[in-house]
Amino acid sequence: MLQHLRAAVLATTSVLAFTAWGCSNTTEPTPDPAPNVLQVDTTSGHTGIDTAAIRVRLTALLRQAPRREDEIPFLARLHEVEEIGSEAIHHVLEKYTDGISILSDIHQAEMSQLEAMNILIDLLDIDDTNPDDSLGDFVDDEISAVWDDHVDHAKHTSKTEAIIAVARVFEFQLKEALQTREHVTTPVSRFAVDMIYAMNKNHFLALVKHLRSQGTNYIPFFLTKDEFDDESQDLYVILI
Repeated sequence: MLQHLRAAVLATTSVLAFTAWGCSNTTEPTPDPAPNVLQVDTTSGHTGIDTAAIRVRLTALLRQAPRREDEIPFLARLHEVEEIGSEAIHHVLEKYTDGISILSDIHQAEMSQLEAMNILIDLLDIDDTNPDDSLGDFVDDEISAVWDDHVDHAKHTSKTEAIIAVARVFEFQLKEALQTREHVTTPVSRFAVDMIYAMNKNHFLALVKHLRSQGTNYIPFFLTKDEFDDESQDLYVILI
């Protein structure tokens, strides 16, 4: 989907060291780092993605261990989960044509992020379960419900509500990445899930911080309060 969007890799992002998630009272597994492919800026949501390095890394991991057929459905679904992030921002910016700067910044990273996911799909020879290029059309009913309930234009009447809608999508993606990781074991699958998780968390926290700076308190929807309170304290950052 969104084949008309060209991937853009940001070259001006800040390089940060790997940090822990904050408190350790969450029961969710903490993903392993996926080094040497990302540059993360926690203040704006910028994520510079070296897609060439990602292809090299994924190819090397596939040489270590081939794909497992039982993992393919989880990765195929995660591909569609990833598409909703790019599409949500694109959809919102189509409505607010005068621009929402933080979403425009994140959108650039999202295009590269989707390209990175497409590299995985290509290398693992996974069929695209939803080749439709139309915005907001998804095969998975749960993903469609996220779009209908939060992203559709009728659901927001201000820029603040639009930012909240996009934040909901990234919160959903975080939950999905954590759940997907419980079902995959091969190095290439773990690397891909950890990479997607780290990028989406950077975007999610940037939106939460922006909303708070504008006097809006973001209330978690897909994460439990304990998960949100723990996970939003610090950023799980990729080490360059």
